[in-house]
Amino acid sequence: MFESGLMSKLAAMHDWKRFIRFGAVGALNTLWGYLIFAGLIFAGIGYVIASLLTIVVSILVSFFTQGRFVFGHLSGGAFRRFVLVWLIIYLAYLGVLTIGHALGLNSYIGGLLAIPVIGVLSYVLQRRFVFNHDRRMPVGSDVR
Repeated sequence: MFESGLMSKLAAMHDWKRFIRFGAVGALNTLWGYLIFAGLIFAGIGYVIASLLTIVVSILVSFFTQGRFVFGHLSGGAFRRFVLVWLIIYLAYLGVLTIGHALGLNSYIGGLLAIPVIGVLSYVLQRRFVFNHDRRMPVGSDVR
């Protein structure tokens, strides 16, 4: 009984460490993505195309950084799921930007407001559907 409680506390601690790593890596990826997005908007590209170009670059960078530094591995199966999840995330991001425009916000502010929504959605979907399904990475495994 004591061992079971200890194991669940250790697993919960590991999840917090993973979440913190996700946040740190995600913050760098988000900064990179936002700089690309803002540069494209500044260059006169509309927010729909700017978002699409940004998401393509962000998917590639994020798969390698999140897969390696947060979830501990990279595989072809995970990449396919990752792309599918990011299609969902892109649509959610575009939805937040569109709502922002309807409320009179510009694309810069709308993009900033989307960050926390997309960050939480991204973690939940990656944790549950992308990297958790690969048999080589059990839920409580450690990243080295």
